[in-house]
Amino acid sequence: MKKIKLFTLALAALFAGNAVAEEVTTGKYSVRTVNGAESVWAYDFKPTSDINIPSGVENGAYYSNTKGGNQKVSKNGYLSNKGESVIGFEVPSATAEGTISMTVGGSSDGRYYQLVVNGIAGGVNQRLWSKAGDDLEKKGPQSYTFTSADISTIDGKYYLTFKDNATEMKPATFKIVLSNDYYENLATDNATLKSITVNGKALEGFDPATETYNVELPFGTTAVPVVEAVTTSKKASAVVTPAAAIPGATTIVVTAEDGTTIKTYTINFTAAQTASSEKELLNVTIDGKAVAISENAGSLLVSKNADLTALVVNFEVSESATASIESGSTQDFTNPLSIVVTAQDKSTATYTLTVTKAEKDVLYLTTASVEGDKMYGVVAAKGFYIEVRGEKNDNTDFSGYDLVVLHESLDGKAAADGELNALATANVPVLNTKSYFYLEGRWSWGKCSNGNDQQGVKINTAKYTNIASHPLFAGLNDSITIYSTKTAKNIQPVTSFAEGKEGYVLANVAGGAAIHELPAAARVGAEGTAKYLLISLLNGQYADLTAEAETLLSNAVDYLLGANAWVPKEVPTALDNAAVAEKVQKMIVDGQLVIVKDGVMYNALGTMIGK
Repeated sequence: MKKIKLFTLALAALFAGNAVAEEVTTGKYSVRTVNGAESVWAYDFKPTSDINIPSGVENGAYYSNTKGGNQKVSKNGYLSNKGESVIGFEVPSATAEGTISMTVGGSSDGRYYQLVVNGIAGGVNQRLWSKAGDDLEKKGPQSYTFTSADISTIDGKYYLTFKDNATEMKPATFKIVLSNDYYENLATDNATLKSITVNGKALEGFDPATETYNVELPFGTTAVPVVEAVTTSKKASAVVTPAAAIPGATTIVVTAEDGTTIKTYTINFTAAQTASSEKELLNVTIDGKAVAISENAGSLLVSKNADLTALVVNFEVSESATASIESGSTQDFTNPLSIVVTAQDKSTATYTLTVTKAEKDVLYLTTASVEGDKMYGVVAAKGFYIEVRGEKNDNTDFSGYDLVVLHESLDGKAAADGELNALATANVPVLNTKSYFYLEGRWSWGKCSNGNDQQGVKINTAKYTNIASHPLFAGLNDSITIYSTKTAKNIQPVTSFAEGKEGYVLANVAGGAAIHELPAAARVGAEGTAKYLLISLLNGQYADLTAEAETLLSNAVDYLLGANAWVPKEVPTALDNAAVAEKVQKMIVDGQLVIVKDGVMYNALGTMIGK
């Protein structure tokens, strides 16, 4: 397939309204935008800053839209910059036909978008779209076969044009890899190869422009490898002539569509002169989970309920080496498993794989990646087995879990879904960082932002005399900074929480409770033992949690899994005044709480005991 040069065009971002087409000229090339009823937003598409070739992308151009501005909401309810960003490719003529392929990646703000094939002047409307979370590595190339109906004429040149059709997309970086391998029916003199494989594996270091390769085979190899090749142009042909023996050369003669352009690729095969001593155990998985190997050993932590007697182990070994067991076999991991790898020179290495049952199982409910999630790191550091799940589920049995953690990324509308609804009264400890809160046997839901730009919380000292002794605050001061940077969505105050009836407020921010505890009896019933804590972090920036926040979360996990429950002691009536309590100094004397106010000492009952 002939490679067509990518021409950079002006890029126009616009939005809806009763649209009419108008032409915007920017420099050498022209594109058309839509003049919406509300406004027009256009800017130049600069090849030096807006197109880059990412490493590892073959024959591609990197399209990155990082332009901001124009945040107002238009009358149709979408963001005003949601419209069309046009990219174009110059084609040879107005009657050109062929196939174009591209890879579409998700936007950085987590929304998905569509790339719409649609000529500026009209044409068809075929969508190549990504889903939230897709990236260039996960989303494979999508192909679109175009005809002359899709081609637009601009300034006397012919373009196949594309536009993104993002619904509600905010200004963000989004990526489109545009392959230059198009227009198979236009090629006449292309005699290059697209790929070469040797015994089914890609030829290392292959480049279509490089015609000679040297490949060393393992010691003792006598069989000539099987070589296969794919031409860049589907209308070219390739003839593979194997080497007569080892050492020897295999040739690939490629003839272009025109019948006269010829290119010859040569692979020189030799065999190593000595036997290999390589004996590595590679790419190990047990029960489908990756196992890292270090110093000839690897370990895997599994659920406390796992059956260790029948786990499938998969692995690879160094080329020409052999293993004492077969990859893909079912093994008993009740005791550590030994695998002996024997090199070609007969030297051996023994690897030990150990599978251990966790003492605790944690269900971590999140729709966000745990990569960089410090809260996940806090839980993982405890040595627990963690099941990460984000999809909606009808599960109502939590008896297999020792703790359930609710991440703030969960959909706010999910409070009534089967699993979360059942969790409201399940006898399992819950650490909740979402702005769900418990209210008379159900979850309630708070708005997802507070606009207070708050970094921290302050322990509520006004009501409970022993609140500073709560295990949650071990090693912390009365004021706790949650995030290392200020964010608009930080601590979600809960204002509908029925203190006393539903539990205890442990810490406040402006506007309401930031941390509260629900005793097991209030949520589960008289026989319940499972505690509940709400720490309403309400921010996806869990990578920015401070050391104080990590200590708070670590304390929360330990407390929820511990046997003892904190019991509040109310401030005596004489001192039950927020303005007074803020000025009260508390101390422990001989193991007893002493309250000092205006130089007078009181015990926890409010009785004066000295000056």
